[in-house]
Amino acid sequence: MSLLYSMGSALRRTLFQNAGLKVLSLFIGFSMWLLVSSEQQVERILEVPVEIINKPASLEISNDFVKSVLVQIQSSELGKDAAVKNLVATLDLHTAHEGENVIALEPRNFRTPSGIKIVNIRPATITVVLDPLQRKTVPVLVKYTGQPAENFEVRGVAAVPSRVGIAGPSSHVRNYTELPTQTVDITGRQQTLVQFVNVPLDSPFVTLEYSNKVRVEIRIQERMVPVILNRLPVQVRGVSGGYRLRRQTADARTSVTVSLRDRLTADDLEIYIDGADCMPSSDFQDVPLRYRILNPAFANALRVERIVPEKVAIRISGAGN
Repeated sequence: MSLLYSMGSALRRTLFQNAGLKVLSLFIGFSMWLLVSSEQQVERILEVPVEIINKPASLEISNDFVKSVLVQIQSSELGKDAAVKNLVATLDLHTAHEGENVIALEPRNFRTPSGIKIVNIRPATITVVLDPLQRKTVPVLVKYTGQPAENFEVRGVAAVPSRVGIAGPSSHVRNYTELPTQTVDITGRQQTLVQFVNVPLDSPFVTLEYSNKVRVEIRIQERMVPVILNRLPVQVRGVSGGYRLRRQTADARTSVTVSLRDRLTADDLEIYIDGADCMPSSDFQDVPLRYRILNPAFANALRVERIVPEKVAIRISGAGN
């Protein structure tokens, strides 16, 4: 029994003798283990954006080149996102030329934070095609959809400005002969429509050299139908003295709005000869016929397409004496 007691006492003295130093040693050992563990290299694959620098001013990129690459990196700080969030692949084009440029990607193309090593890059090359920069102006095409109200129609369209400038690689710019506007809906309209709209480009390589919206005017008016006024008397204006006409009447081929078609009569239109068109002569001379709308209700609702005949012979008495 005394032997067991002696052995227990010796064991306790061994375990607890210099206990502070032993605890300190244990702490130091654990810290060293953490330090070694934290310095173990870890790998990760990241998608990294591609940035173009030093592109020649006279050239433009004309192909859809790779915008990001997969990079395998190795670091002891991969657990810290701040160490890799700003990683960028830089393509320096200061020595690039017109045409196809195949650029190899190397670790020096990346601005890597300290402690990060690039192990692999995919793809290993990026192809950039450069074309000469071209500028030109093209007409603006007013684009609309739908139909106006019944018995109304589009009489004309206009855009201000009517032409705009574009710029980009020549292989893309030369494909543009006009630029359509943003589509305007005219469904059911009875009046002229004015809007400010964008001029969208369908190519990511071409830029519009006009920052404002385009003023679009779509002229909508009532539909017109043909009406012929027969045997209208030919009047003579601005002629002093006597005269003689070889033809006393003329026909007017007109277009009139649908709503006023049945109201148009011969009293609404005058056909005449203007004395200013006559030459000093006692002989018959062919003089063009003119017309005048007499009824204000038809000022914007009547269009004279043609007078038949277009000229009438007149002889002025006493002319040339």
